[in-house]
Amino acid sequence: MQRILERNYTGFIRELERLSGKIQVELKAFWNQEAMIKEIQGENERLTKLKAKINAASSAVEAQSLLVEAGKKVEQITQDWRNKYAQRVYTTLKGLAVEAQLNDPKEVKNILNASFLIERSKESEFKEEVYRLDSQYQGEVNFKYVGPLPPYSFVNLKLE
Repeated sequence: MQRILERNYTGFIRELERLSGKIQVELKAFWNQEAMIKEIQGENERLTKLKAKINAASSAVEAQSLLVEAGKKVEQITQDWRNKYAQRVYTTLKGLAVEAQLNDPKEVKNILNASFLIERSKESEFKEEVYRLDSQYQGEVNFKYVGPLPPYSFVNLKLE
């Protein structure tokens, strides 16, 4: 253990100095189920027509093919939401962070899962922007903010 510490002393010090005064926050965004259902039902005549075709299908093969088509359309709508909301939120908050990284969404409803490295002194400013975004997208997207956390996702250290 001592040998590892001795060999990597400079790297440890450099990382500690780089991360000093910084915290990590996590932000997850989830589409609001009611809003997504309205999006799928109300704004998409093609899905309504597909539903009618599925109900009137003359065979199980035809119905299955139409279900696949409907599934692809729903997937496209959710991807559009990811692009519409998640990218805007990420880009806005990334501008307030020292570093940011996108993480894989963990659930179907999760459209954004991101980590942000921010100056501890700017956490209130960062939170205020999250609150503003939450207000702006109220009823469409729900946010989950977790922090402050130690900046574990932003440690860049290669041990010798």
